[in-house]
Amino acid sequence: MAYLIKADNSKIIEIVGEGPKKTLTLEQMQKAVGGYVETIPFKVPKGLKDTELKKTKLPNGIMILDEEGKLKNYLENERATNLTRGIVADDDKIMGDVLICSNEELD
Repeated sequence: MAYLIKADNSKIIEIVGEGPKKTLTLEQMQKAVGGYVETIPFKVPKGLKDTELKKTKLPNGIMILDEEGKLKNYLENERATNLTRGIVADDDKIMGDVLICSNEELD
């Protein structure tokens, strides 16, 4: 199960891949994040404080975002930014909606 984390901090949306293996297609990923995809290796941090995130079963794997999110002036995704502390530079911010999925869910 992949999770779409919206930049507007609204409800986290479950995304199911296509086909018998339920893998995400490139088109699904691009539609979800709004453009060309960039991936960041992702590991669920210990001690999640966000109650909405605690309700999910976030997988270790990959965070997918629009590689041009900053150029497009997307909103900062505070949830995603907080999840990437220790993975990306501390002063970096994730802009726009992101998908989080396991490696096995990629087509």
